[in-house]
Amino acid sequence: MKQRLYYKTILDELSSTKNMVFLAGPRQSGKKTISKMISKNYANSLYFNWDIFEHRKMFLSNQIFFEQIQRFDNSLPLIILD
Repeated sequence: MKQRLYYKTILDELSSTKNMVFLAGPRQSGKKTISKMISKNYANSLYFNWDIFEHRKMFLSNQIFFEQIQRFDNSLPLIILD
């Protein structure tokens, strides 16, 4: 029940404001799980994890990688930074 409340609150916030939403909590509290669940509502969702070397390499390089990623349509993407 609690997870559905968080899911709906976060999804409503993203849908209404198109701003950033920060999820904070202890390790293994479900932040990544709820992020991935919400990403299913977006045609264009991108997930980046600082612990994955290739993702970190893209951030540290001078690449403008958000522009290089293929989109499925013209809708705004959901970017998840873990």
